[in-house]
Amino acid sequence: MGYDENLLWTWKAATPDLFQAVGNISKYRQFMILRDDGLLNLGAPLSKAASEAKDFPCDGPVFTDEVLQREAQLLAERALVGMVLPALHAKTYEGIGSGSGLFGLKTSFLVPLKPKVAYQVRLFKRPGPKDKVWIEQVGYQKTKDLTLVKAAMEKVVPCTPGELEGPRRKHVEEQMKRYIPPQHVPDKYAINSSGQTGILGKRKESQAMIFGAAPVPELATGVSSPAAAAAAGLERWDTKKHGPLLIAICDRNHNGRFPKKFALRAPIARELNVEFTALRNNAKKVEGLEFV
Repeated sequence: MGYDENLLWTWKAATPDLFQAVGNISKYRQFMILRDDGLLNLGAPLSKAASEAKDFPCDGPVFTDEVLQREAQLLAERALVGMVLPALHAKTYEGIGSGSGLFGLKTSFLVPLKPKVAYQVRLFKRPGPKDKVWIEQVGYQKTKDLTLVKAAMEKVVPCTPGELEGPRRKHVEEQMKRYIPPQHVPDKYAINSSGQTGILGKRKESQAMIFGAAPVPELATGVSSPAAAAAAGLERWDTKKHGPLLIAICDRNHNGRFPKKFALRAPIARELNVEFTALRNNAKKVEGLEFV
């Protein structure tokens, strides 16, 4: 759970307070865990006896793979737009990647040890990828009471595995090279700086995508390429069209003023579907708009 492989954390004592054991775990090879945000539309479950799950070694509601995959994708989109991106903009993000300190409180943990909110979690399982249905384990999560969740999290404790040698050390080195940001890896490991999670802070276009600015390459003049903007599906700035919309957005969200902070301007550019640079350069030309 932490970025430093020399300081591991064990959930062994906390897990029984939060979740049931996975029933017939050795009989299943695929699992799907979904956070139920209240908008999951799984439809009516299938009858186990009359479905392909009739031989599954447990009971529970049955759902098709098509339905679960669809709802998982929609859930991910809702979470990204409604939770992750707003937290990144507000610099309050906590979670995977927060060890960089770029988007919120700098921490060495992948998962916050002091949760601020608890959600309902549902577990689905199937014997293998060839099965076209999943069966849900009813009551998998024992509680979503935040007080009880916090009490369980207090049982998460550190453990020190000691120096790693042999095959285990080689495995850790390979994982570090591929996935862990270099600043969180001890010097004793050789790290590839182009690893998959170590490049976000070094690539301007990646960071622009996270913060909502269009990932459009800028020329030396600071004006983005029109061709690149068009390729990204953004509209060219039109004062007659975008000016009134900009005033309306500022009236609604910023007391009639055009905000100074990038974190507040970027969502406006997204809503107008224009490049951030175009918004910044043309906002002053909009009559009747106040500036902070």
